[in-house]
Amino acid sequence: MTSLEDVSLQLNNKISSIKRSLQLKSMGNDPSLATILQKIGLELASIQNSLDTFQAQILRQQTEMKSLKVWFCILFAKAINFYHKLKPFRQSWKVGISRILTWR
Repeated sequence: MTSLEDVSLQLNNKISSIKRSLQLKSMGNDPSLATILQKIGLELASIQNSLDTFQAQILRQQTEMKSLKVWFCILFAKAINFYHKLKPFRQSWKVGISRILTWR
């Protein structure tokens, strides 16, 4: 699946293509007006496809973000629980470490 930057670049390219087509041809009594309008129609359809892809990417990333938040909360809760279970040992560790540091 493409990244959001790729989809955004593709959208910008399509819009630029439409702008160039409109700038290059006068929309007055030009005989190639039908061809230009067909090209613009195809570009607009392509933009719609790109927008759909863009929206799908955003929805996928939102889902991933929610999942990551849930996992983070679970891991954080487990870390806090583990920290509290170690409380009785922390004091003895401090005493043991201070004895090791002062031992000669």
